[in-house]
Amino acid sequence: MLIDPALAAIYIGRPAEEWQQFCSIAGWPVTTPQPVPVPLAPLPNPPAFAPLPPAAPAFSGVTVKRGDQYEEQRTRWLWSGFIALDALQLLGGIAGTSKTTCAMQIASTVSTGGTWPDGHECEPGSVLIWTGEDSKDKTLIPRLRIMGADLSQVYFVEHSYDQGTRRSFDPATDMLDLERAAAAIDGLSLIILDPVVNVVSGDSHHNTEVRRSMQPVCDLAERTGAAVLGITHLSKGTSGREPLERVTGSLAFGAVARLVLFAVRYKDEQLKCHLIRIKNNLGPTGDGFAYDIKVDRDENDPEDQGISSIEWGEQLYGSAKTLLDAAAVDVEPRGPKPTARNEAEQWLRKTMADCTPYDRRELLEAAEDAGLVKRTVERAAARLIDSGVIVSTGRQGNKGGKGGAIPGTWQLAAPSAALAVLAATPIQGAAATVPEYKPK
Repeated sequence: MLIDPALAAIYIGRPAEEWQQFCSIAGWPVTTPQPVPVPLAPLPNPPAFAPLPPAAPAFSGVTVKRGDQYEEQRTRWLWSGFIALDALQLLGGIAGTSKTTCAMQIASTVSTGGTWPDGHECEPGSVLIWTGEDSKDKTLIPRLRIMGADLSQVYFVEHSYDQGTRRSFDPATDMLDLERAAAAIDGLSLIILDPVVNVVSGDSHHNTEVRRSMQPVCDLAERTGAAVLGITHLSKGTSGREPLERVTGSLAFGAVARLVLFAVRYKDEQLKCHLIRIKNNLGPTGDGFAYDIKVDRDENDPEDQGISSIEWGEQLYGSAKTLLDAAAVDVEPRGPKPTARNEAEQWLRKTMADCTPYDRRELLEAAEDAGLVKRTVERAAARLIDSGVIVSTGRQGNKGGKGGAIPGTWQLAAPSAALAVLAATPIQGAAATVPEYKPK
């Protein structure tokens, strides 16, 4: 009889080695121990699941919401009446008005919690600046420093990265990435884009393309809660047009912005300017502030070109058009000489600066005595009448087949205080030596 010690050990509860030793003493034949196979239990059948319902299609359509489900919110101001939080505003101007320096002065005030030119205190915050025109280390940072900015609160956009590859930041394509970077800045209050026209990837004169490209900028302001200030230029040769028509590019630039500020040169002064509120969807338009452009130079360095800064002046009151007209000189420096009609307009403004009625025929005679062409003066007066600067009584034209103006008067419509600045503007060209005219 063969006895498997492994089986014996299982049944007796002793180790197999002891059983082999026992069998050897007893003279019993012993088999080589074999492992005991352990049968595997059969796998259970997988449970039967009900089939999943088909996935619901993604929603397509338009949602609506009742008015009583909205919570009213008041406008939050960074600079009361001039720069709003959660909104886009533009700062436009011709060359030589230091638009960017003016923006850096605003940034300096925000970074330190300084005082605005109207005397209100600014809540301190951080500033994010993108510039496509000026050097950061050679131009902007020196200006910020000299105007007292806290540079630890001022951030500059550097580069963009695509899967580890560095490239230049493109505001036309990288606005969402800029929004993510802006969200990481503590206390961000102001974002400056200079120039804002670079946001448009297509034709900046096409209304639809501008509106589509500017929407991410408006979203940037709304989602970050910061004020976005876009710097822009004014088109050449647009003096006298409606203010928003002068913004370079499509009218959509001025339409999408909640506020629009213009920096204009005061008369023929190169360093005196006015900041005027042209448009304001969140409050009143008009009014503004005078400012001087200061240039600090190192007297010991003859090659030093100086560092520009802004010094605020008096507060200005009046409509946007009145203040723009009062600034008078709103053309590019070193530009073309005034046209004959512009000279005639200047002569009419200066002559009638006291805003009293003037006999039309006497004015035309005096203009001819001053070396101006009568027909040119009539055309200039017609343009001023159309724009509301001059109020005309009677009518102008031919009477009974005879040439000449029908009796009537011309009178400046604006108060003399608003146009006194214009009256002091030097007349160029043939009208430069016009004798002073007094009504008879």
